[in-house]
Amino acid sequence: MGREEAMASTGYVPAYACWLAYIIAAASVALCFVVPAFAEPWHNGLLAICIATCVIYAFSFTYSNTSIYDPAWCLLPIFVAVGWMCTAQSSPSARGWYALALFLAWFLRYSLWWPWEGWTSGIRTEDWRYVDLAAKLGGTGFLYWLLSLVSLHLTPSLLVFF
Repeated sequence: MGREEAMASTGYVPAYACWLAYIIAAASVALCFVVPAFAEPWHNGLLAICIATCVIYAFSFTYSNTSIYDPAWCLLPIFVAVGWMCTAQSSPSARGWYALALFLAWFLRYSLWWPWEGWTSGIRTEDWRYVDLAAKLGGTGFLYWLLSLVSLHLTPSLLVFF
């Protein structure tokens, strides 16, 4: 996706695990809309994106590779937008369909410009910034994974959501 590196603790994530992470993330988003925890759809969307991000984080932690999160920037907003559209009390407006089309165009542009090898051959490396952060923290211990959850997973998801 960019400058990729591997550190001693970088784990290999097979392609099936990359697919599984995003299938489960999409299913968790769907569940948040099918069985809403809140009356307000906006709150259900926020919950959905947070749970989906935590699902992806669980795969990152399990396989010791934070780069499994990389496609989430584009995919999670699409999952949430579809959830909102499918559970809306009225039919989605033309504006809603245009917004979804723009999300899809954004995802396609991103995917074509920077194809993610996770879908086809798995991932063996991580974004150089993750490697740099781990080096500054003295390795991939508790502090790294805590910062990975908060700064490298949840914060980008919330930035995209808001």
